[in-house]
Amino acid sequence: MSSAQPSATGAPPTPLRLTLRLLLALGVTLSVVGAVCLVVILGVYFTGGEPAPALYAVVLVGIPAGFLLMVAHMVSLSAWSRRARRRRHV
Repeated sequence: MSSAQPSATGAPPTPLRLTLRLLLALGVTLSVVGAVCLVVILGVYFTGGEPAPALYAVVLVGIPAGFLLMVAHMVSLSAWSRRARRRRHV
């Protein structure tokens, strides 16, 4: 679903929803890039070469940063959901 389309409830996407989507997309992207670099490092080791130092930096930063962004997405989504639920019941 494109970010310009309304959600399943028919409401247009809010800046908060777009931010949550961005957090999740960045988290997944960073984690995947870090995992691919880790596989490349292992492949280079098995072929007897020496991996580039930049690969280590990407792995050491990418995987934890991606994980933290995905956790931030879940925490924000949970808080947003609770607030929305409280507003409906009041």
